[in-house]
Amino acid sequence: MRCSTSKRCSARCFPNVASVLRYGNGMAFGGFRGNRQSVIWKWQFTRKCLRKLPFNARVLGVNKKRTGDTVRDTGTMLVSADFNTIPEQYAKNAPDDARVDGVPCVSFPFYIDHLNPAAKYLHWEFSDPDSIPVCGFEWIHWTMANLPVAALMFDPSDAHALQIPPDFSRRVTAMIPEAVQGRNSQASPLYGQDQRNLQLVAHYTGPQPPDKDHGYVLQIWGTTSPIAGLEQGFWLNEMLHGLEHSQVVDGGGITLIGKC
Repeated sequence: MRCSTSKRCSARCFPNVASVLRYGNGMAFGGFRGNRQSVIWKWQFTRKCLRKLPFNARVLGVNKKRTGDTVRDTGTMLVSADFNTIPEQYAKNAPDDARVDGVPCVSFPFYIDHLNPAAKYLHWEFSDPDSIPVCGFEWIHWTMANLPVAALMFDPSDAHALQIPPDFSRRVTAMIPEAVQGRNSQASPLYGQDQRNLQLVAHYTGPQPPDKDHGYVLQIWGTTSPIAGLEQGFWLNEMLHGLEHSQVVDGGGITLIGKC
């Protein structure tokens, strides 16, 4: 998340505000928008309400560390982008050469700042909670696992030292073969797609909301080691189960708008 005063701000402003909360019933939401004052108020209100929730809720990707009688969040990651609305070339109005079988396939760029140095591997999920009223489930657009932080380019002179470049989904396998991508919702048996077409069913697919603008959630986790047992074309639940048995030392997220 970034405040509305700057397009590319490297300041660490409330890094957990845009974190995603996932509840036992599978609902997910995240990413407050508005001016800085309203963001502060909403986050304080949310933190206060979380203590009263009768069911288990946690900030995905952020472990709790107990020191004596005190429990504190260990997440410091700040996820940001140069836009609030996903640009057309990565979404519904992508040109023909940026599509596979008619589906947008060029992934958008984003930044990861203030990453905990103990985090050696990155994993993420990009999904659409607003698709639930449309199709009955949260649409998965992109999953990535076991991406070594050391394999990413660092530019000490740039305000954003850790960058995920455009079209990373299509390029990462050749550049960083140990990183794996999971199946998206195009792989659902409900849609009858060819499961061997991994460019479609196991890579980034861009937003194409049919009814109205949707809020798309990018959630990232940092772990000390890779998740064991994941191969190209894994399912999201396999990654989530793997995270439960991993040492997650950092996490963060951002909500972006996909135009109808």
